[in-house]
Amino acid sequence: MNGNGDNAPKHLDRAFGLVMREKGKLQAPRRKSRILLPDGVQTENLPRALCPVCSKVYDFAVVSIDTLPAHRLCPDCKRLLRDGWTVFVSAGKPPLAVKSEVLKSEGLAGKIAPVSAEDYAKLALKKDPADALPESPSAQ
Repeated sequence: MNGNGDNAPKHLDRAFGLVMREKGKLQAPRRKSRILLPDGVQTENLPRALCPVCSKVYDFAVVSIDTLPAHRLCPDCKRLLRDGWTVFVSAGKPPLAVKSEVLKSEGLAGKIAPVSAEDYAKLALKKDPADALPESPSAQ
């Protein structure tokens, strides 16, 4: 029971009208969701991101044809680094993911480490090339 007995509070209809007007202002920009592009601009469903570790393209959207993807870690590589894996990369070679207590003590856990071609060859001999990157939980 409120202070007015069983009657509604005073000016409740004004408050309701104010709330409905504000709701309309918030919804109005959503109605104008189609963006008009200048004449001659061609668009296509292209990737907006490229993972520098595994070279996976993702985050597809309708963008201009001359748009280049940005370099961002994909969710799988982010998860690997967050779990403490060290990813060794070398130009033209697939990345090698290694998890080791020695690397953790040296502060390399969860980082991307570029290595020379000679060092990469030494690492590849110690690690089986079939499992260059561990399987992500989403791929199982």
